[in-house]
Parts: sequence; C-alpha cells; structure tokens
Amino acid sequence: MLTSLLGTPRLGRLAEAEQVDATNAYPLAEYLADLKTDVWGAPTGGAAPDANRRMLQRVYIERLAAIINPPPAGGDPAAAPPQGPPTTPPPFVAAPNVPRSDLPALARAQLRQIRDEARRAAGTSAGAVVRAHWQDIADRVDDVLEAKRR
Repeated sequence: MLTSLLGTPRLGRLAEAEQVDATNAYPLAEYLADLKTDVWGAPTGGAAPDANRRMLQRVYIERLAAIINPPPAGGDPAAAPPQGPPTTPPPFVAAPNVPRSDLPALARAQLRQIRDEARRAAGTSAGAVVRAHWQDIADRVDDVLEAKRR
C-alpha cells in the first residue's frame, strides 16, 4: 500500500494538480504530512508502536529513500514509465521528472523530521525493543540522507 501511496506517479499527479488548480488541489506537502501522521502518529506521544507498526514505519523510510535515491532503471515498479511509442502524454499521465521536482526535497524534509522525532523517542522509550526501533529509524534515515554524498 505504501508503494502506491508514496509512488512517484501518484506524487507527480498531486504536484501537477496543484500547478493546474491550486485552489482545489490537495497540496503535495499537505498530503505527505497527512500520510506521515497516519504512519508515525503525533510527534508528541502516543502508544509505543507494535511490531506491525514498526515494520510499516521501516517501509515508509524505504519508500522515501527510493524518491531521494532512485533504484537503477527498472528497479521501482511504481515509477516505471508506460511502454510504447514516444508521444506527448496528456496532463496527469506523464511520469514526473523526479530529480527536477520538489519530491526529493519534500522527502528529505520528512526524513529529517522523522529522524529528529525518533531520536527524541529513543531517549524516552521504556522498552528495549521500542528504544532499539527508534535508534534504528534514526540510523536508517542518516544512511538515506548520506547515500548521495558517498
């Protein structure tokens, strides 16, 4: 499900809709913030994530990482362009040019927020597994953000 919700085709359509009709469009930044809240919860508390929620959160990091550091061609089925003769596609059909779009910047911003929240949660979590999860999330985000610099 997260592959679809965070797929570049969907995110590109949201960004394009915002350009075409900003008044009625669901802003991309708001969409991502809402999705983050659904997956991670409120930043100031809540119950410790169970095993399923922890796995979902790891997948969320992986999906944002794929936006920032896309896999080699053919590696991301959610971002695969349609096959066929080259034509000028109608609006909302063309795959976004991710590196030139706002998508990597928005993904990096979310990852920084997640990392900072995970670091705070790691310091206040009571259970060893949950504390390890938050430390792992912070480390995974650091790895994603540092990957381009290597």
